Amino acid sequence: MPHIKQRKVTYRINDIEWFRRDMTSHNPELTIQQIEDILSSMPSSFVAEYSLIGTEMPDRYELKVNGENWSVNDSRLNGYHKGCILSDCWRHFIGREHSKGDLLEGYPKDNVFGCIEIIETEVDG
Repeated sequence: MPHIKQRKVTYRINDIEWFRRDMTSHNPELTIQQIEDILSSMPSSFVAEYSLIGTEMPDRYELKVNGENWSVNDSRLNGYHKGCILSDCWRHFIGREHSKGDLLEGYPKDNVFGCIEIIETEVDG
């Protein structure tokens, strides 16, 4: 039976760093100090690696938060983590553009909320 190659897309997530990069590029009138002041008022950063594996649609995932394996149903994940960050990774994996009303409406589809790096590889299915 032939092996089916699947895509594995790993999203390196660091929302505070993503906000820093976004504010720097979209708000040139802000100084570095103003940006840092805004970011320092935010709650702790969400740092994770989220991998989606599948062909056209993901059929499995891996989620590591602070090096620890988590389920997407983990009670430590809140609506912001699931609804903003992880769902935007899913949108990107299936190739969908940002929709009207999305948090990143008007951004390029490869800009994934909270992600500072996207790594795509092939794996055996």
